[in-house]
Amino acid sequence: MEKYKYRTFWKRFAAGIIDGTIFALLYYLLSLTTDNGIVKMFLTFAVFVAEAIYSVFLHGKYGQTIGKKILDIKVYDLDEENLIGFKRAFYRDSIWIILEIATFIYAIITLALDPGSSSNVQSYYEDVVSSISLLWFIAEFITMLFNYKGRAVHDYLAKSVVIAH
Repeated sequence: MEKYKYRTFWKRFAAGIIDGTIFALLYYLLSLTTDNGIVKMFLTFAVFVAEAIYSVFLHGKYGQTIGKKILDIKVYDLDEENLIGFKRAFYRDSIWIILEIATFIYAIITLALDPGSSSNVQSYYEDVVSSISLLWFIAEFITMLFNYKGRAVHDYLAKSVVIAH
């Protein structure tokens, strides 16, 4: 039974879909409010900030997001008894947060230098975020496949492990 508690890939994947759906719906609803590319880019970033706060807060306080709660998995310290707290929950999401902020800053600088390029910048911003997401997912997936406890890159950064109950 011990080895099965670490087999969390599919549950983590499904939890990510549940959590992602919450924020996809939020972005969709916000995007209906405007056709302005610059405003949409800021709305996209605002949803990302909300998602980062959601993830860091819930992992830090409860060890799980809504998706993880539904699928009965939880993030623990390597001792597998204590939760990781807010600092290490931030470490879990830090790479994603840094890349998202860097991309957003690049988009802002590009807009400042060429205000007429708003639709191109919004499209570029979404493309870069999508590409980064795909690359990050692949890195996480590969890492999870090659270690006993199914730890992903962000688990190594936070010194955490996800366990199925």
